Amino acid sequence: MDFQSLLKAKRATILCLAAEHGARNVRVFGSAARGDGGHASDLDFCRVGGRGT
Repeated sequence: MDFQSLLKAKRATILCLAAEHGARNVRVFGSAARGDGGHASDLDFCRVGGRGT
């Protein structure tokens, strides 16, 4: 499974976990957002709210 497909498949889980921690307006940036992430890439999130804000 490529990086973009994996991100799409896990989208609902990511958003659910973020909501459980009070985060909203979750966005992906970096290589994942550009579409050039690979198997060794990390996943960068930007969010509004949540713990430690």
